[in-house]
Amino acid sequence: MSLIYLAYPLMDRLSAAGQIVVSQSIVIFCEPVVSSSSISYIKLAWVCRIRDAESLDTLESIQRYVRCLIFYLLGSTLFPDKSMVYAHAKYLPLLRDFDRIHTYNWVCMPHASL
Repeated sequence: MSLIYLAYPLMDRLSAAGQIVVSQSIVIFCEPVVSSSSISYIKLAWVCRIRDAESLDTLESIQRYVRCLIFYLLGSTLFPDKSMVYAHAKYLPLLRDFDRIHTYNWVCMPHASL
């Protein structure tokens, strides 16, 4: 007797939280976030790849470069996870409004998370 395996197509729909993370990553990085492990974590190497590809010839590309750099610092220095490979997507809303980034109290952020 042979077994019949049915292959179900992968769902291209994300949960509501996943859709929010993808939409925020498009606004901030101009690319949808790609993560194989979890939609709530973003690979820092992916952020570095986007940062390093910026031409820095327009205001938008400079702002994207700065957003990538700040997100990388948030995930690698201020709030690192155990693997040092991923950063949590909860920091994306902090980078959405570029004109307000300088108003945040970055010094107190690590203490507030303790």
